[in-house]
Amino acid sequence: SDFMAKNTVILIILSGIIALGIAAYQYFYKTKNRNKYNYIFFLLRFVTIFAVLLLIINPTFKNRSYTIVKPVLALAVDNSSSIANLDFTERVKNSFNVLQNSRLSDRFDIDLYTFGERTSALESLTFDQGQSNIAQVFQTFNDVYKSSTYAPLLITDGNANIGADYAYIADELNSPIYFLAAGDTNTYDDLSIDRINVNRYAYLKNEFPVEVLSSYEGSQTVETQFLIKLSGRIVHREKVNFSPQNRSHIFKTFLPASAIGVQQYTAELSTINTEKNTVNNAKNFAVDVIDQNTKILIAYSVLHPDLGALKKSIESNQLRKVDLIKTPIDASVINDYDFVILYQPDSAFKNVFAEIQKLEKNSFIITGPETDLTFVNENQNSFSQNAIKESDEAQPLLNSNFSAFLLDDIGFSDFPPLNANFGDISLKSINEVALYQNINGVNTSKPLLALGEENGVRHIALFGSGIWKWRAKKYIDTKSFEGFDNFIDKLIQYGASKEKRSRLQINYESFYYGGSQITLQAQLFDRNYVFDNRGSLNIKIENTQSKQTYEAPFLIKGNRFEVNLRNLDPGTYQFTVYTNDEPLNKSGSFTIIDYNIENQNFNADWKKIERIAQETEGSSFTIGNESELIATLMNDDRYIPIQKSSEKTVPLIDFRILLFIIAASLAAEWFIRKYNGLI
Repeated sequence: SDFMAKNTVILIILSGIIALGIAAYQYFYKTKNRNKYNYIFFLLRFVTIFAVLLLIINPTFKNRSYTIVKPVLALAVDNSSSIANLDFTERVKNSFNVLQNSRLSDRFDIDLYTFGERTSALESLTFDQGQSNIAQVFQTFNDVYKSSTYAPLLITDGNANIGADYAYIADELNSPIYFLAAGDTNTYDDLSIDRINVNRYAYLKNEFPVEVLSSYEGSQTVETQFLIKLSGRIVHREKVNFSPQNRSHIFKTFLPASAIGVQQYTAELSTINTEKNTVNNAKNFAVDVIDQNTKILIAYSVLHPDLGALKKSIESNQLRKVDLIKTPIDASVINDYDFVILYQPDSAFKNVFAEIQKLEKNSFIITGPETDLTFVNENQNSFSQNAIKESDEAQPLLNSNFSAFLLDDIGFSDFPPLNANFGDISLKSINEVALYQNINGVNTSKPLLALGEENGVRHIALFGSGIWKWRAKKYIDTKSFEGFDNFIDKLIQYGASKEKRSRLQINYESFYYGGSQITLQAQLFDRNYVFDNRGSLNIKIENTQSKQTYEAPFLIKGNRFEVNLRNLDPGTYQFTVYTNDEPLNKSGSFTIIDYNIENQNFNADWKKIERIAQETEGSSFTIGNESELIATLMNDDRYIPIQKSSEKTVPLIDFRILLFIIAASLAAEWFIRKYNGLI
């Protein structure tokens, strides 16, 4: 309700009395010659004075308004191709329409999502996503809704094949979860290859580990064979028994890497007579066999968490091998390494710097509070920095014009600050800035990460310590180190490479699994090696078996060109990237491994769906029971719209209106006096 403070009311009454008194004094008591206009002048003067006093008092009142706030129903629809494989597309669409247009909207604000490889706001239902990541749905909901009241509802078959186990992520939501299951919910005897863990790369004439996770659904004891085949030839065989008491088995073995290039394998379980679904008895995988790796030295004189983070990050790529050596270092060993990282160098690094210059070795200098900047300035020509014994906290700011290589924004602006030295930095042979320093929220032109090339030798400099915090922050945000590790890998790839820089650069993998997104990235530079966004790039692809060709243009995305290739059959492809503007082109090849993981299940994972719903105090239903689901949600007392009130203090009369009244009353009095010859 509207109410006015008592003291304000008293002031308004007093203002009226004062205005009446002054006006009466002026026109009835003080004035000797009364006339018929005095009453009009009295009224106008009263209005003027009263309005002036109201303007001074500025009376206000509190206005309280009420709104109804509904809880959110976060409705996510499985948009992966497994829904189409189960022949449930029309039923899922129908269920979605029923829920969207039901009386649920009276009780909930309904937010619509789709998910497959990733979770996004609903645009269209195509059921063509090559993978299912249900865990990311829950992670997205957790980020979007945080502590607010909402009900997650998933229309899905429950079959996830990438990301974390969504059963564990569901426990972290602290919210009841509702499911509408698509697919056959009956259980049949079934053997399945669930997951294969294998490194992407292996070294020639070495053995590489393979881990295969398998499972069994059924009520009897069965014996089967586990086989691994290379191009149809059996390279590993073993027997295994499954039973209701022994429903899973992990096969671990080592396979020899005997030939260079992409080697394609098949892991399979022999079928049993009672199986209905035999598609999931086999899965393909591949390994890229190489004949050399990159050896990297990290030289240090002070222990720091950065050292362990860098080693783990660099070695996440199986092509890299890192040795940590404390100074002093025997200079003769430096030639054994392809790349040298100098961590917070001081005078103990003197022979290391000398050997790097002598061998023209690529290097990466990381400075920080423990760095002897005077020594560093004297012993290298990449940069110089004023040796001031103070430090700053510097957050990274991505240079959008950086073009030395394809650098993704992995969330730099949210990363913790590095401990950077205070002094000004002058760049010499390294003149390409990847990251600038943001100090106390102010973007500066001071470099944080810079690199460059002179006479075929490449150098990198990071002007701050504490990069281990970036790796930890990336894991907290995404539950994976992958984004940070890819960033470090690109730095190492740039620094360790001896290749001459090309005006046309292509970034791609040697093989892809079928069903995953195949993306090729490229950069095109002018003759001064400045990124040329006016150019146009195209790709021509040929299947080496069928000889079918496919052409597509690259699209510009920031400081890169990018093309997404879809609907390519498994096989080996040769490609050429070219530009029509000048004779620049680059060729390569990649292999697509037959790996349609969305075609592995013939029914819904009803047991898992039902268990998660029960454990989170939600509910699970099968398609066709939408009315029961709607009734359950409508009657759930945990989701009741609430009435919220908001109170605002607003002026009783707008000051512009008061000014107008004052001006109008004074003007009227003057006009009447003037018209009647009283002034």
